[in-house]
Amino acid sequence: MPPARLRAFVLAEHLNWLNQEVNKYGARTMIYGDKFLSPDEFSRSDAVNGGSIEEAHTALARVDRDVIITDWHYTAPFGAARVTWSTRIHSVYRECQ
Repeated sequence: MPPARLRAFVLAEHLNWLNQEVNKYGARTMIYGDKFLSPDEFSRSDAVNGGSIEEAHTALARVDRDVIITDWHYTAPFGAARVTWSTRIHSVYRECQ
């Protein structure tokens, strides 16, 4: 497995395990979405830590759909990330205006 796909796999598997643990207590998992954004895809954004486009997309595709992804940025506004996640069937909450 190429290193980028391995990193994406490890991230998603860990988040899915964490989500299962959180669900045991009747709660929902919320995570920051910066690990699912590639600087190659969102070059104008300030919170993109997902590595390559392939790595970011692979990780996002593997994360359980009941995980809430929170959109955050150091500067505002930047809304393209919310559109990306919501079209891939994730709940998205915005933390800043």
